[in-house]
Amino acid sequence: MGTQFVVQLDNRPGSFAGLTRALAEKGINLRAISGGGTGACAYTVLETDDDDATRAIDELDGHELGGRKLTVNEARERSGGGGRPSGRRSY
Repeated sequence: MGTQFVVQLDNRPGSFAGLTRALAEKGINLRAISGGGTGACAYTVLETDDDDATRAIDELDGHELGGRKLTVNEARERSGGGGRPSGRRSY
């Protein structure tokens, strides 16, 4: 399995499209992508399988998107399935 990240977004039209543009501008190739949202909050889970893509996604933390800063955290396993943000990644 690769490295998974949780990206927090505003749940409004264009947020996901803006994220995909930012990923494309950095040349990031993803192994998997999923997401969801309810109310004002949305999230996207991105999975990479190489160090360059991992670093590039990490660099999106704080990137401005639609007037708001993205929050990017590495996901970690927890019992019972699912993942949760674990904070900044060290190389």
